[in-house]
Amino acid sequence: MPWATVDPLVRQDLEANLGGQIVGALDQRGGFSPACAARLELSDGRRYFVKLLEVAVNAHAEALYREEARCAQVLGGLPGAERWSVPLLDTYDDRGWFGLLYPDAGEVTPPLPWRNDEVEAMLQLLGELHQVDTSTLADVLPSAWDRLGASFGGMSKLIHQRHEVLGDVPVALLERFEAWEEAAADHLVGTSLLHLDVRADNLVGTAPMRLVDWASPALGPPFVDVVLAAPCVALQGGPMPSALLERSGASTHASVDAIASVAAGFCGLLLSRGIEPEPQGLPGLRRFQLAQGTVCFNWLVELAGS
Repeated sequence: MPWATVDPLVRQDLEANLGGQIVGALDQRGGFSPACAARLELSDGRRYFVKLLEVAVNAHAEALYREEARCAQVLGGLPGAERWSVPLLDTYDDRGWFGLLYPDAGEVTPPLPWRNDEVEAMLQLLGELHQVDTSTLADVLPSAWDRLGASFGGMSKLIHQRHEVLGDVPVALLERFEAWEEAAADHLVGTSLLHLDVRADNLVGTAPMRLVDWASPALGPPFVDVVLAAPCVALQGGPMPSALLERSGASTHASVDAIASVAAGFCGLLLSRGIEPEPQGLPGLRRFQLAQGTVCFNWLVELAGS
């Protein structure tokens, strides 16, 4: 949604809240959202990044934005949070619109295809994130299984449907994938802070690189963030999943079965959603999920042979 299509009264409210006239707005492309995402410049030189959603357009997106606001407020209070996240400044909730306001320091997302130094910066960021003290978050953030469990199970459904998206993989191998998926809950237990949606369009800057879009943080084992990021990184020109896991060090702290179980659950999610019709207002989302799912499926075949 372009900035120019945002309700003029909402734009006026933002100016009043910010105490200045908005003289420039640059729409931001990338990601999958029915909302407006724009960099704003005020007459006095201040700059902000805003995301605005007309709530009647997409109830699911509204829930995600409200959860992002809640989580950003919680995480922003942690010591050193500015090193791995961009602080939420304010929210907007009026006239049937919901918005989130962040500072704009001119940081950009990593260029694609992935460069080696950007991959390394991402892995260093995740390493720091996973060392954050989460002792105060146990009653605030859900577990990784609570976040992901309801969305897992797609692999089993596709296998029992004998869906063509699975290709001509032998039944015995598919049964192994299904068993991995069924065991995912056992491997999603931990106390590290996880983002759970690490992609290039959710990363900004280089020194330091930081994560944005904190709509689904959770507590769990560190390797989960890398497993969930791996198909997208490979799809966008970065290392293949096994190589990314090896570089991250996550493979030294998790068994092959643990990695494969989470990968199988995520693969089922991606493939089952990827074959659904495109949702209104989000063109290309299903194609993107299907492409990631294909990368992930090929990774499972590789893991089964290791």
